[in-house]
Formats: sequence, C-alpha cells, structure tokens
Amino acid sequence: MNCVNLMVFNLRVNLLEGNIPAFNFSGFLSLTTLDLGNNYFIGGLPPTLYACKSLSAVRFASNQVEGEISPRILELQSLSFLSISR
Repeated sequence: MNCVNLMVFNLRVNLLEGNIPAFNFSGFLSLTTLDLGNNYFIGGLPPTLYACKSLSAVRFASNQVEGEISPRILELQSLSFLSISR
C-alpha cells in the first residue's frame, strides 16, 4: 500500500486481530500518528515502521505486543509519544 500523503492512521478499538509485523508501513511517508490500540494484534513492532520518519505518536497499547524494542526506534526523531502497554 502506498499512502504517501496519509498523516493519521487510526484503527483503535476495532476488534482487529492478526500479526503486527504483517503490516507494511514503508509507503506511509507522511504518517505522523499511528493508533492501533485496543485490538487483538500480536507480535513485535513491524520493521517497516521505522521508515515512517515523520511519526510523532504511536499507540499499540492493549494488544499482545511482545519482544524487545529495536534500537531503530531512535531513527524516529519526531517521536514524542509511544504507548505499548498491555
């Protein structure tokens, strides 16, 4: 999916399920806010997330996020909010 102008992607509280790493965010070049909270996603943060250099807020809270946060999170220099609590 190529969504170069999309700035906010909000799928919060939609009872969605599946593997988080299956998402491909590499085409979301203008994305500033990603909210996938309160669903039934499992797994770690998708590696393609780090291509979204404009991200300032990311919420994966209330999912089954597991694993370590990659040091690549530091590449998101605009990031000011990160919520991954269960």
